[in-house]
Amino acid sequence: MHILVTESAPGASRRLVGRLRELGCRVSACHDSSTVCRAVAPGGGCPLDGAEPAGIVVDVRDGAGELTAREYGVVCGVRARRQVVFVDVDEDRRAAVPTGMNPHMTAVQMPALVQACADALRTEQGR
Repeated sequence: MHILVTESAPGASRRLVGRLRELGCRVSACHDSSTVCRAVAPGGGCPLDGAEPAGIVVDVRDGAGELTAREYGVVCGVRARRQVVFVDVDEDRRAAVPTGMNPHMTAVQMPALVQACADALRTEQGR
């Protein structure tokens, strides 16, 4: 399972990325360490493109409000017709979905997302 993770602030996705990788998910990010979009970086490419593109986009949000520049990967995810899921950096909170994005996205608590990914991986391995 290949997941593209984006975040509202640097480091917001660290805990989730660790959990997903422990499960065995392949996790990619929208930005390199300098916040440059991977698709426009020299020699780079978007994780939504290529032979094994990400099948889902997860955005880790630190609070409410409009999308930050670091979260523009959700727009790319919608354009690529991928499922987009918002989670909050606080595991006990459901993420706030930015205005205008409601019809395209789902918001869940982080533990529910991790469980859904674990279930999907078990199903994939059972084939």
